[in-house]
Amino acid sequence: MIFETDMAQRSDATLREALRDFVAQPDARKAPFLQDRFDHGFDGYSYWGQSDSKNQYDTDMLHSFVISEFTPPECFPAEFQRFFDTEWESLRKTVRGMEREIIASVNMPGLNDLHERSIGYMVSCNYYPSTRGARQTARGNTRLSRHKDVSLLTTFVFGLDAGLSYLDADGKVREMGQKRHILSFPGYLMEVLSEGRIPALNHQVDLPEEARSERFSFAFFSVPKPGALLCLPRVKMSAEDYHQRYLSLF
Repeated sequence: MIFETDMAQRSDATLREALRDFVAQPDARKAPFLQDRFDHGFDGYSYWGQSDSKNQYDTDMLHSFVISEFTPPECFPAEFQRFFDTEWESLRKTVRGMEREIIASVNMPGLNDLHERSIGYMVSCNYYPSTRGARQTARGNTRLSRHKDVSLLTTFVFGLDAGLSYLDADGKVREMGQKRHILSFPGYLMEVLSEGRIPALNHQVDLPEEARSERFSFAFFSVPKPGALLCLPRVKMSAEDYHQRYLSLF
C-alpha cells in the first residue's frame, strides 16, 4: 500500500548539503555523533561498514544520520542546525497533516487518538556514495538490504530518487521509480497496530546501473515517543516493547 499525493516535492538542498558536509569530516570529528552517544531510538550517525549500527547492516552501502524531535537540536552536528532553524517545524506539520488524512482513510478505531498523543518524528538522512570498487554488496545483492521501516508511516517530502524497489502483494519485486511529489507508505508499527491488515512495505535500494552514481534520500518516520503507551482496542504495548519487537526482525 503506497499513499501518493499531488503535492509537489519540497527541496532537499539544506539537508543534502548538511549530510554531505558532515560525512566529509574527519572520523575524529564524526565520532562524538555515533549512535551510541545518543539516548533515544536510532538518533545519530552510522557509516558504511559499521558492525554495531542499530539501523543498517555492515554490508549496507550508505552513510546515515538520524535526527529526531526526541533529542535537543543543539546535540546534533552544526551542519544540521540550519535545517532545524528554518525547515524542521514546517515540514513536520506537513507530514503530520498528511498522516491525519491517511489515518482517516484506513478506518482503524483509536488510531487517530494514538497518533495525536503518542507519535513523534525522526528523519533518516541517507547518503549512498559511489559503489565503484566495492568488495561486496548488501544482502540480496542490493545497495540497502530489504527491510520494513520502524515507523507508523514513512513519508518522503522531498520526493524520491530512482533505486528503491519493494515487494508487492504477490511477492514480486517492483521498482518505485523516480517520484517528484510527496508520498508515504506503512511501516512495521502500522502492521502491528492493524494486526497485519495493513502490512509494512518491504523494500530495498537496488544497485545503481552506473557504479559512480551517488544517491540521497530523506525519509520522515512517525515513531512512538519515548515512554509512550500504544493502546488500541486489541493492541496494547509500550514504546520500548515495540522497539524490541521491531529489532527482533533482524
